[in-house]
Amino acid sequence: MGSLMREMRETDGFTRDGPGWGLGWSKWHENKRRDRQAVEFAFFEDHEEVARARIFPKSRLDAPYVGLPAEPYVEIDLVVVRDDKICTGIGSWAISSLVHLYQGHEMIAFSAAPAEGFWVEIGWTRAVRRHRDDFAAALFHLPIQAKNLH
Repeated sequence: MGSLMREMRETDGFTRDGPGWGLGWSKWHENKRRDRQAVEFAFFEDHEEVARARIFPKSRLDAPYVGLPAEPYVEIDLVVVRDDKICTGIGSWAISSLVHLYQGHEMIAFSAAPAEGFWVEIGWTRAVRRHRDDFAAALFHLPIQAKNLH
């Protein structure tokens, strides 16, 4: 079996619907924050789109966190993997590609509860809010020294 060709491209946006994109994509697409400048990427495997990502290159946090370096951060707003490619390594590859692209910048990502284990597994650290908020999504940070490992 030959090796897969993988590619990441910046894009001007995505269609709302498409084959293989579940509810996670629809909800994300509707919740686009218009107050921030976003950069969007599409990820391809053998010329088929397999993942999407939205990045905020100059993000600032609304609440204080313990031990995080100074703002701004490169925020991974969300990465969505096509339904039939979930749990195949595509998400890890997409994050690794973004880390490489934005190397030298502090990176953060908010996570829904079901995906928290994913961020830990790929080497990100959960940040602790100074003031507890049970409704806040978990925030993950990639320590600067870990960027050299990916």
